[in-house]
This record gives sequence, C-alpha cells and structure tokens, in this order.
Amino acid sequence: MKPFKIIGIIWSGTKLISIFSVMLWLKSIGVERSIIRVASSQIGSWLLGLVFLYFIINLLLKKDLLRKYWVYHLRINLLGIVVFTLLMSVFPILMEYIYNKPKLPELWEMYLANLPSFFRESFLTYNFLIGITYGLIYYDSRKQEEVKREKVEKQLLETRMLYLKSQLRPHFLFNSLNAISSLIDEDSKKAQSMLVDLSELLRSVLEFDSRNKISLQEELNILEKYIQIEITRFSDSLIIKKNISNDHLTCLIPSFILQPLVENSIKHGFTENKLEIIISTELIDETLCIKVSDNGSGLTENWKYGTGLSNIITRISETYGEKYAFKIYNNTNQPGLTNEIILPAEK
Repeated sequence: MKPFKIIGIIWSGTKLISIFSVMLWLKSIGVERSIIRVASSQIGSWLLGLVFLYFIINLLLKKDLLRKYWVYHLRINLLGIVVFTLLMSVFPILMEYIYNKPKLPELWEMYLANLPSFFRESFLTYNFLIGITYGLIYYDSRKQEEVKREKVEKQLLETRMLYLKSQLRPHFLFNSLNAISSLIDEDSKKAQSMLVDLSELLRSVLEFDSRNKISLQEELNILEKYIQIEITRFSDSLIIKKNISNDHLTCLIPSFILQPLVENSIKHGFTENKLEIIISTELIDETLCIKVSDNGSGLTENWKYGTGLSNIITRISETYGEKYAFKIYNNTNQPGLTNEIILPAEK
C-alpha cells in the first residue's frame, strides 16, 4: 500500500476521534454545541490536511533520504510544519466567525491567543504522520531491495546454468576432448594441461558461490581457464591479450559476464587471418569501462542479441538500474568489433 493511503487512513481516524473528543469536552464544561458545527470545522481541516499531506508526501518521495538529500528533506519539513499549522488554525477561526460573527479585532485576538496551542498540536500531529511516512518509505525500499536481490540471485542461478549448458553442449566437449586426444601422442604435456584446464573450468562453475558481484581478478581467473582451452584448440590462430591495470583488479563486477563475450568473438569472429582478442579496462571518473575487442568479421546488418548477451544486459540492468551502459559496435579504423561495458566503479 502506498504511504499516502496509510497516512490518509490515520489522518481520517484522528479527525474522527477529534470530533467526539471535542463534543465530550464541550459537554463537560457545560457548553451546548451541535455536532454539525463541530464536525464542519473538523471536516474542513481534515480535507485541507489531506490535500496538503498528499502534496508533502509526494515531494518527500521525489528524493531518497540520503546524506546528500537531507537538506532537501529538512527544508520541506520545516516549510510543511509552518503551512500545516496555518491550515489547521484557519478553519476553527473561520467557523467561529461564521457562527458567532465577532468583530475582526476580536477574531484576530482570539486567533493569536490560540495560535500556540494550534502550533503545538499541529507540530506533534505533523511529526507523528511524517515519522510514520518515513517508516513506510523505509519499509517499502527494503522490500523492493529484497525483491530485487531475489530476482538477481535467480538470474545468477539461471546464468550459471546457461553457462554450464553452453560449455557442456556436445560440440564443445567433443572439440575439447578431440583436441586432447590428438595431442596425447604429439604432446602429452599439452594434452594433460588442456585436460586440467577443462576440469578446473567445470569445477569453478559448479563450485562457484552465489555472489552476484565478484572482483575483476576472480572473473579473470575463471576466464583464463576457458582461454587456455581455446588457445590449445586453435593454436597459433588465436591470440588473446589483456590490457588491465593492477589497480582495476579489485573492482567488483557481475560474475560471468566476460566469458560469453570472448566466446562470441571466437565463435563469430574467425576469418582468413588470425583472430586477436583484446580485453582491456579503464577507470573514467567513477566508472569502470571494460572492453572486449577483436579483429574478426564484425557485425552484419541483420545481427541481433543472442541469449548470452541478452542475459548479461538483463543482469547488469537489474544490478545497477540505469547506472550502466552496454554497447557493441564495429571498429572504425580496423576490422572487427568491440563490446563495451561501463559500470559504477566499486571495490
């Protein structure tokens, strides 16, 4: 339920109680006054307060109550207390003028005499309602974060399963095992190394924990096992370079986002020339820019996102909201394409 709906119910309840409490108080001091007269004053202030609270709550919802926005919230609430007090004090005086028609100086004197009590009551009421509003906003944000985290964890599990599926599909295992088999007689040490890389890659995926974000170093460690298998398969036809500063290795990124990019370059990039893939990173202001470039065939006119790329974009979007960028474009002065990911720099 939206914060305003709950605040509206509480505010309506307080005004209803106020009507009966005023009636009981008047009766206790021997003043006879119709319930219509009492209710008209309370209903008028209730309506004004309801409209005003709707306006204030919407202003508060525009910006999160973070350190950089606390001044904004302070200003809104200080102004809110003043305006709320004026609104709540107008209707009782207006009803007094309608029913008793006192002279304006007397009315003004009455207003000033009751202003402290109006302010005290309005101050307590306003802070009580706004306090509940902040509690509801906090609860709603925590609930949204919980839902978002569960969604990201679910997508992470699906990504790991997709990764396993892509790596365990028959032609991958056949090519890897066939390469190992052909190397046994020619170069047993290389065949043994490739078999170790394959087993470590599969074990890394199976045993990897459910963290959505890992360090760039951890991501590269897993990627390296995959790279070694592919380099062994394609020998001198495949060159993979890394241009990554040590300062960038501790940056956190979503797990399993580099391997699908490298795999796509290998799968679609081979031409008559050697395929060269370059993995690079760059810190720009407070963002980490990751690029996976190749000198392959590049993008065709009818290209479209596959399952792997769509999955990467979805996971990054769920993790960072709108604070990211993902681009794929053909290189300008050389053949091939570049995958570019820009994320907030986190450590």
